[in-house]
Amino acid sequence: MKAASSFSSELRAHLLEKIRREESLWTLAFSAAGLAALRFSGQDLRFASRQAEFVELLMEQISTLYGVRPEFKRGKEQSTLCLNERNINRRIREDLNLFAREGRRYFDSSLGEDVRNQHIAIVLAEVFLACGALCDPRETYHLEFSLQSRKARNFFQPFFKSAGLNLRSLCHQGYWVLYGKDAQTISDFLLRAQADQELLLFEEWRVEKSVLNQVNRVVNCDSANAQRLADSSAQQREAIRRLMQDNSYELLSKALKEAAEARIQYPELSLLELGRLMDPPIGKSGMNHRLKKLLDLAEALPPEEELRRSKTVVE
Repeated sequence: MKAASSFSSELRAHLLEKIRREESLWTLAFSAAGLAALRFSGQDLRFASRQAEFVELLMEQISTLYGVRPEFKRGKEQSTLCLNERNINRRIREDLNLFAREGRRYFDSSLGEDVRNQHIAIVLAEVFLACGALCDPRETYHLEFSLQSRKARNFFQPFFKSAGLNLRSLCHQGYWVLYGKDAQTISDFLLRAQADQELLLFEEWRVEKSVLNQVNRVVNCDSANAQRLADSSAQQREAIRRLMQDNSYELLSKALKEAAEARIQYPELSLLELGRLMDPPIGKSGMNHRLKKLLDLAEALPPEEELRRSKTVVE
């Protein structure tokens, strides 16, 4: 089985390869990534990422679509793409604005389900590579996209919803973050991005985690029940002890004495099990009634300190 820590990196490698194979859809893919993550500073276009392979892919897309190759810098922490061609940057900016206004045509149902699904998959793949993050699914469920502008948020939030992903939205440090924190959202994302191998692995982990959580709930429930039984038994035995030290114990009915002696002898048994020892056997509610009666009688006795003082005076 693959290590959980490699899940996100292997997903990125798979999506990157998928986009490289779909060169006929690079206009759509680049437009989605550009709207989501490219930044324009003055006349410069910039993009930075820890994933050098994706930065190189963006450079290839720009070179193919606009006939110019951006500058590439590989640093220790991240790689950077920079383009300072004023006319080209203006064209890119205009194309991204057009995509923000009219890009939904790529996802119209009139295109046919197969084409629409292919468009959704390529956009999900490129946008995830550009600004997405996925936590280790074995630890927690968290998928997010950090979009660089409100315009990008206004486009992608309904896009994700149309793709079956209901992501929440918040603004954090100048970025609009769309995120989901449940297993189904991540499963749906992998399905719509056509990351079939990662989806199967994720579902395997999801089932394992669900079974483990269920086992833990059962164990915790059993432990809590055992503790409640121990506490209840101790309280009942203490009440019986007080009654036995008092002359009123001999006045108890045969049924109550039988219940008291059974509880003293079998402190670990449940009410149902104690009830089966009675002659004749009684149910759980009947046994509970008898023990509760003993508790009430013990509670009605004077405090033990008062009893000790009265005995001392008599002696």
